[in-house]
Amino acid sequence: MKIKTTGRWVLLFAITLFFANGQLLAQTASDVQFRAVAVNFPLGEKVELKMRGTTRYAQTKGTVEVEHKGGYTKVLLDIKDLDAPSEKQYATYVVWAVTPEGLADNLGEFRPRKTRIPWPVKILPGPWGGPMETTTRFRTFSIVITAEPHFLVSSPSRQVVATNLPPEGKYTGLEVEAVAVNFRGDIGMESVPWREEHVTLAKDLAMPIELLQARRAMDIARFLQVEKYAEAEFKAAEETLSQAEKAYEQEQPDRAALLARQAIQRFELARQLNQERLEAQLKRQKELELADVVHQLEGAEKEAATAKANFKETTVELDEKNRQLQQARVTADDVSARVQRLEAQLEEALRAAHRAQQQMTQAEERAAEAESRAAAAEQQLRQMQASSMTVQEHRFRLRLAQIAEVRSDDQAMAVGLPVKDLFEETSSDQMAALSTSGKQKLAAIGEALLSYPDAVCSINVYLGGRADAQSLQHRAENYITTVAAYLLSKGVPGDRLKPGETAGTRSRTVADQERVELVFFNR
Repeated sequence: MKIKTTGRWVLLFAITLFFANGQLLAQTASDVQFRAVAVNFPLGEKVELKMRGTTRYAQTKGTVEVEHKGGYTKVLLDIKDLDAPSEKQYATYVVWAVTPEGLADNLGEFRPRKTRIPWPVKILPGPWGGPMETTTRFRTFSIVITAEPHFLVSSPSRQVVATNLPPEGKYTGLEVEAVAVNFRGDIGMESVPWREEHVTLAKDLAMPIELLQARRAMDIARFLQVEKYAEAEFKAAEETLSQAEKAYEQEQPDRAALLARQAIQRFELARQLNQERLEAQLKRQKELELADVVHQLEGAEKEAATAKANFKETTVELDEKNRQLQQARVTADDVSARVQRLEAQLEEALRAAHRAQQQMTQAEERAAEAESRAAAAEQQLRQMQASSMTVQEHRFRLRLAQIAEVRSDDQAMAVGLPVKDLFEETSSDQMAALSTSGKQKLAAIGEALLSYPDAVCSINVYLGGRADAQSLQHRAENYITTVAAYLLSKGVPGDRLKPGETAGTRSRTVADQERVELVFFNR
């Protein structure tokens, strides 16, 4: 049976374009966009920047000292004249490193030491302020401070407090660009029914700020209904918050602060698990819908086959009636009555053939409609599967970026580890020995590999020096064997480790340029 598919593909294209435009419009509507200065910090040189408050926080000012050290960037921040958060959904401030592409890295919570609950603002003796030291894996970024409900948020809020200004001094290799910074402001938080706080002038001034943050984390979890797919984790977080409240009532502020931080972590874990399980549930529903559509398609195809067979039988019968009619017409006048009967039978056969043709056309239309629904469901399933794979690869890349700088393309990701940092100095005829820092980095890489089972690791070594080619090859193979043996000892399966290329030249290559490069790709 031949089914016309042109209309089906046009419909699929229209549906795909509709969803794509819908996602683009939704993202544009919720993005936070403002002009900021992104700096590409030079290696090994300290760069000092000034911080400037936004219109709402015009009195806020400060300085930030940034130094890129290869695998990470060190940030020293000092903010002055920063008022306590005034809106009830915000309890603290978080510092972010935001790239021109919109990637945001939570650098930590900013608040003065021994800060208690800032509610309401008039109770506090003065504005916040103080130093902060942190690091980021980014090299090109802007410093942004936002008001947040708690310290463990994964994306910036829409309440931007301050950003950095361009550097004033002259630095070697410094690249500065004024860019439009975009990131997804959490617009959904505007609908959260935040708990009203009633802070008195006496005891509540000593309330740990972590306790207020934990309450905000619980408000968010309840709004998102995380108990639907992460009930046990949500109840554990509620119990921890209840213990923190009791510790505060018993005048144990330090214990209350510790329990409140644990409650925030558990509420955030429950939120993440709820999101993952919700996506898995939606994926299962799409699979069931696809199976149902496929079943309907098979039924429609069977109906079309039956109608086609009936039409064929009717056609054969029609041919036979035509033959009989021709014979009757050559007979004499005495068979005219028989001819009339045969003509009547022929008309009935034609009507039957027409009905069969209509049935076959209707069956083909139903089959085409079912096939279109199946293709749409299959496309949605492929999109969900591709989205899940992207999330897993992104998490694997983030874990690698915490260990060393990651280079990537469409096919693979690569991490380069200097030989001088990875191995201890030994003679050329001895087995290479890993240094303490080398073991730590390889152990972290082994854990990342075990968390992403689709990745395969190729071990490559690049050496230089005045030794002959055979000695360089021997030393490179020694390094590959040592790295592979250590990863195997950490539980990485042997079929996920591949020996890569070794390259060595007799030159005056400095030791800093000798490296072991681990290349990761999907098998």
